[in-house]
Amino acid sequence: MASTVDSNIFSSVPALQSNLGILSPDQIELAKILLENGQSHLFQQWPQLGVDDKQKLDFFDQIARLNSSYPGGLAAYIKTAKELLADSKLGKNPYDGFSPSVPSGENLTFGNENFIEMEKRGVVEARNAAFVLVAGGLGERLGYNGIKVALPRETTTGTCFLQHYIESILALQEASNKIASDGSQRDIPFIIMTSDDTHSRTLELLESNSYFGMKPTQVHLLKQEKVACLDDNDARLALDPHNKYSIQTKPHGHGDVHSLLYSSGLLHKWLDAGLKWVLFFQDTNGLLFNAIPASLGVSATKQYHVNSLAVPRKAKEAIGGITKLTHVDGRSMVINVEYNQLDPLLRASGFPDGDVNCETGFSPFPGNINQLILELGPYKDELQKTGGAIKEFVNPKYKDSTKTAFKSSTRLECMMQDYPKTLPPTARVGFTVMDIWLAYAPVKNNPEDAAKVPKGNPYHSATSGEMAIYRANSLILQKAGVKMEEPVKQVLNGQEVEVWSRITWKPKWGMIFSDIKKKVSGNCEVSQRSTMAIKGRNVFIEDLSLDGALIVDSIDDAEVKLGGLIKNNGWTMESVDYKDTSVPEEIRIRGLKGPKVPNVMWKRESSEEASSPPQSHEYLEAQRSLLPSVQSSSPHMFLPPASAPVFLPSASAPIEPLNLSQVLTGVRELDLVPNRNSSHSYENPMFLPPPPMFLPHAPLLYPLSSLNSWSRAESGRAQQFRSRESIFYPYKEEQILSSEEELFGKVGLHCYNLQQGTNLQFVSLQEFHSWFSSIISYAVTLEAVDPMRRNSSCLFETLARHAIENKDCLSAIVTKCRIKPQNNPDSEKGRGHNPFNKALVDDFFKGEMPNWLPNDALTGNNKMQYYEMKDSEVEEDKEWLHLYAELALLTLQGSEFKTIQPVKPLELRKIVVSTKEDVESKKKVKAANAIFYISFKNCCGRDYNVIARRTTDGIPEHFSLEVKCC
Repeated sequence: MASTVDSNIFSSVPALQSNLGILSPDQIELAKILLENGQSHLFQQWPQLGVDDKQKLDFFDQIARLNSSYPGGLAAYIKTAKELLADSKLGKNPYDGFSPSVPSGENLTFGNENFIEMEKRGVVEARNAAFVLVAGGLGERLGYNGIKVALPRETTTGTCFLQHYIESILALQEASNKIASDGSQRDIPFIIMTSDDTHSRTLELLESNSYFGMKPTQVHLLKQEKVACLDDNDARLALDPHNKYSIQTKPHGHGDVHSLLYSSGLLHKWLDAGLKWVLFFQDTNGLLFNAIPASLGVSATKQYHVNSLAVPRKAKEAIGGITKLTHVDGRSMVINVEYNQLDPLLRASGFPDGDVNCETGFSPFPGNINQLILELGPYKDELQKTGGAIKEFVNPKYKDSTKTAFKSSTRLECMMQDYPKTLPPTARVGFTVMDIWLAYAPVKNNPEDAAKVPKGNPYHSATSGEMAIYRANSLILQKAGVKMEEPVKQVLNGQEVEVWSRITWKPKWGMIFSDIKKKVSGNCEVSQRSTMAIKGRNVFIEDLSLDGALIVDSIDDAEVKLGGLIKNNGWTMESVDYKDTSVPEEIRIRGLKGPKVPNVMWKRESSEEASSPPQSHEYLEAQRSLLPSVQSSSPHMFLPPASAPVFLPSASAPIEPLNLSQVLTGVRELDLVPNRNSSHSYENPMFLPPPPMFLPHAPLLYPLSSLNSWSRAESGRAQQFRSRESIFYPYKEEQILSSEEELFGKVGLHCYNLQQGTNLQFVSLQEFHSWFSSIISYAVTLEAVDPMRRNSSCLFETLARHAIENKDCLSAIVTKCRIKPQNNPDSEKGRGHNPFNKALVDDFFKGEMPNWLPNDALTGNNKMQYYEMKDSEVEEDKEWLHLYAELALLTLQGSEFKTIQPVKPLELRKIVVSTKEDVESKKKVKAANAIFYISFKNCCGRDYNVIARRTTDGIPEHFSLEVKCC
């Protein structure tokens, strides 16, 4: 192979020349590129052929990736680096010859006629747009070790950033399709740019939450590769100091999104489908979608090729300014100029005072918030010219003033917002300015750094980001006519913030201001201490006086009206020290914890009889409970699902269940005392069962518990509340399904027994804690007994999460299951440090759940994979087989079960187990990886077929169980 190579090219690098025999022709070509571009140093320390050959080939695999992922390859990267490093050493100003001026753009005022018209035009255009999220970073700078898009946008509902973005896009999609002139329906594409750090975790977040309601085919993940680091002004590639066969790499910057879109072929596909716009946004601005509809309307009205979203900017504020630059040769461009470059540029261009505020109190150069709207056709044409490349910059840290050596390696970088730098002067480039309170609240600083920000400047932290959402929503309602009480100031994590009423709503309730105005009428008022979360679509607020907590969750077809006085104990927020490691990261970085859950009783405002036919809506009034509220360790408390019953008892009539699609769903804890003289009459005029914890796309069978943290050590009042018999379910405790936290605790007990060969048996639920970030997690403590040790008792701990990995399935993933140490009663209650590794699960047990048992399973060609359990085996293992069945029944809520009804005892009929392992038939039942086909009847004689798939990643205490009814 080496004989075909021009030996003169490699003669100066004997170490490489001696190893040519192991390289492929493509790898030899890569070696040529490196040598021709001054990179011979990479091979100086290579040993002779036969030593470290695998590592040498790995080196060229990395070189191949670096070469293919950069427009023009490594030769272009090194050439550009040499030019930029030379300019940097000479101190060359990239803006030499340019004069700054204020560009033309659109300034919008929230709520006025022009703003409303722009929003409406934006909704029309939304179905013609694709949305691109740049999400390549982790939250380490925030003090959070996960991906930033998994952080809660706000803690009232626990909705994470990614969920909010998807729900906003879906709301725009629905509204835009509804008014489409041709009546057609179109799905809006959603692209997420990820990185090595975020790709798998972003995909897991989407898959475990069923893409938050979006079709998986709408979502495309494009992974950004890193670029090579540079060691010196000669652009020599930097080797890893710990591995001479590896190049140091670092992120190239979010400007890579343009080259990824170009190379993916999506732009051509979108044009063919009739799309016109591409919207780019970054990962943690919780207010962004307040600005999207109107800004898109501006782009369509002004026919902008490029529209940069902007906010008013104070002079010298640390945010880039949108600026028009005109060169002495006549060239001009409208781009973002960083704040530390804008002031000296102005001073050098005849403005002696530099960047100063004008008569408006703000700088005439609006602040860039890195959100772009591009017209698709011109955008594709421009990328075809540039190959997707964006103008780059380099920022080396020199050791001294000679600028001959770096403190550490550097690399080329590019920014998404620098796309206009290559556009011709004829390009229509503008901006849309909106109020900061409405459109801009990024989350990018950790609590410690935020606390050091000078007073009056934005904190840009998780704390300020959440408070900004409440402020924006309060001001929007105020503009719609609601009387909002003024905020109070509070110090959280060392940051003084305004605390407004904690108001949130789903995008489907109010995506644009004109829709919100239609849903608010009369004399409405909300106190500062109040919390209101609207999760329904057709929820109308009329003459509402709210002083407390109100959570509304209704199905899309229901019409709900809120009116009258709603007054209760409300939610109070508890301050948290960001250094308190006992609190989950996503909570402590914002400095607030809670809420304390209020007690609420609901009753009819009208005097109609309880047995009257249900109306399309109800006016309900909440009165303060006489009993103290029960505290919760988590803010994520929600309503019953829409199919849960409301009991409207009367002294002379039996209980009449109403579907919650027809009435307002109530909220929070109830403490009601049954009238023991009658099974159908109660002392309270109306009883609403307690709500469950929120679980995306997998509602529970019925309201199980409204406590996020509970233990038997708490008050007797709380313990009584825990009992279903004491809260008037019309069936006995043993007839209805166990609570979800109890079932998940039992899964952990089952895992322990399976792995340890024990037979610990469940006695009672002792304590549980739960939290919600992107999915719901449980830390459960049970009491169990060991029959093999004279029924000796122990406390047993389980850490599990509820994932949604396949449609219509429930997935319980255990990462900790053990007997609680007696000498450490306060052992870990938070997350596990070793997540379940799906990559280690056998491929046979991955992917979609199998279909029901084939007819010839026990007699056909694959009969050795199957085994039907004998009656004696079923009797021996009935405890965990019943557990599988109960978990599967939870998936039927809302379809099979419309009200609370008895299901137990269950009668197991036939159980067949399937495994991949070649083991003795009887041992299949105990296999770590197995699929069970379970047929059973409930107590009412209804037949069910259940598929249960259990798997393990081989790590002790790890266990995954997926179940579904079919």
